[in-house]
Amino acid sequence: MPYDESNIGGRNLSQVLSVFDQARYVLSNRRAYLEAASRLNRMTDHELADIGVNRSEIDEVIRQHL
Repeated sequence: MPYDESNIGGRNLSQVLSVFDQARYVLSNRRAYLEAASRLNRMTDHELADIGVNRSEIDEVIRQHL
């Protein structure tokens, strides 16, 4: 039986590429989350209050907006 490049380990090429697309999406979201968390955590409590965010809400606020 000849080797079929469109079927890798029982998965067709589009399924394999879909896995890579999902991984890229997860990594992109993680990078955006870490950047937002870093920026917000560098702000003072007063600066956070100006934008209506309590320091204890930072994670929740980021997750709502990603």
